[in-house]
Amino acid sequence: MENENLLEPVVLEQLKSYSEAKLKLEKFRAIRKGSPLAATVIITSIAACCLLLGFLFGCVTLAFYLGSLFGSLLAGFGCLAALFIFFGLLLLAIQNGLQIPITNFIIKKSCN
Repeated sequence: MENENLLEPVVLEQLKSYSEAKLKLEKFRAIRKGSPLAATVIITSIAACCLLLGFLFGCVTLAFYLGSLFGSLLAGFGCLAALFIFFGLLLLAIQNGLQIPITNFIIKKSCN
């Protein structure tokens, strides 16, 4: 009976050590999985911002160019606005067809 009491602290200490090691291992696994995902999100966000700025400046340039062709800035910007409204409505019309491929792409990217 006395031997069992002496072994309890040793077993408890080993269990504590094991659980701490297991917790550290799971933490490192999470970091290993999450780090590439975080890097992808950061890089994609920066690239998206750069592309958005380029797109915006390109649109303004196109609007001024169309304005010079039509002889009116109002007509140039209005034509470009109508084009964006058309593309927006088209995107809303085909939204269901795009949802599944985009969802699959996101799942594949986050699981790798």
